[in-house]
Amino acid sequence: MTAGLAVTFASAIMNEYLEDNKAKGVTVTVQYLYGYTNDGVLGWTTGPSSWSFFY
Repeated sequence: MTAGLAVTFASAIMNEYLEDNKAKGVTVTVQYLYGYTNDGVLGWTTGPSSWSFFY
């Protein structure tokens, strides 16, 4: 996970947690895709990502 994505996720999760702080934890899912990038290079890129709180 790139640093930019991690900071964006942390910020979004903290903002949502502050609105409803009853959560006991958070599950973060980051999927990586293997294929050609926009630059035409074959490699791993960040795919769909999500998070959810558990109570």
